[in-house]
Amino acid sequence: MPPSLLYIVVYFVYHMTLIVNHASAKVNLMLHITGRSGKYHTIQSIFTFIDTLFDTLYFDTSLEFSEKLDSAYISGIPTEKNLIHRSYHFLKEVSPKCKIPHVFVKKKIPEMAGCGGGSSDAACFINTVLDLWKTKVEKKIEIARNAHLLGMDIPVFLYRYIFKKDFILLNGVGKFDEISEFCEISNNIKNILVVFAPELKISTKEVFSTYRLNRTSFDHPQENCFENSKNSLQASAIKIEPKIQNVLNDIEKTGAIITRMSGSGSTCFGIYKTDTDMQNAAMILSQRYIVYGNPIPKMKKLI
Repeated sequence: MPPSLLYIVVYFVYHMTLIVNHASAKVNLMLHITGRSGKYHTIQSIFTFIDTLFDTLYFDTSLEFSEKLDSAYISGIPTEKNLIHRSYHFLKEVSPKCKIPHVFVKKKIPEMAGCGGGSSDAACFINTVLDLWKTKVEKKIEIARNAHLLGMDIPVFLYRYIFKKDFILLNGVGKFDEISEFCEISNNIKNILVVFAPELKISTKEVFSTYRLNRTSFDHPQENCFENSKNSLQASAIKIEPKIQNVLNDIEKTGAIITRMSGSGSTCFGIYKTDTDMQNAAMILSQRYIVYGNPIPKMKKLI
């Protein structure tokens, strides 16, 4: 067989066994802490997703999942804490005899920035494997009801995969049955620009510890929860890393109608009245920060 023809055969055989999926970053448009349930805080939060900021998962269906991941995977995360490893064992309990393919993850979502990269990867992994098993929606929902045991954001990402919704409301500690579609988002709220400074990394555990030390009362759950909303963790995160306030100030100067930190930080975002306003802000902010939006392509210039 001529070398060129052999190359074509190998290429197509390889790509017949390769599945490539994207795991998008999340943004908390608001986050109210409404109480406690056991050792967890209960929250009211609206999630949306930035599809231009994602990790890429490569599944090779010709190979079984390997416990030994390539060194380029995620540095510094012990195997027992790696959410994809934990998701593998979670799925093995669901169906011990079904094949789970090998996966390699190319990271782009920043770590320790509140974008949910690890949870998004795990949810993408679980959903892809369930699709390969030809799992029905009812069974997916049943499995998703236990996904909070892996991580509290994972059910939110699974809800998006199952129901194809882009704005999601959580009322509770993160269980699947506490999640629903959020339907009250107006068109201008969709002009969201996500901004982060690469050097700002913050621990979720430390932010919640600071919040507990400074809390005077819990937030009251709201029916129209986006109106007069806030991020209850923002002040605590700024106390730990004051430069977050500088990022928020810079976003506000570009004309954002809402400026806020996402989740436990350090990622911030601005919401703009029009797509043109958002595009103009992206041009300005990309001179100092890394910015993402839907559907803004990445513009990058490090501080």
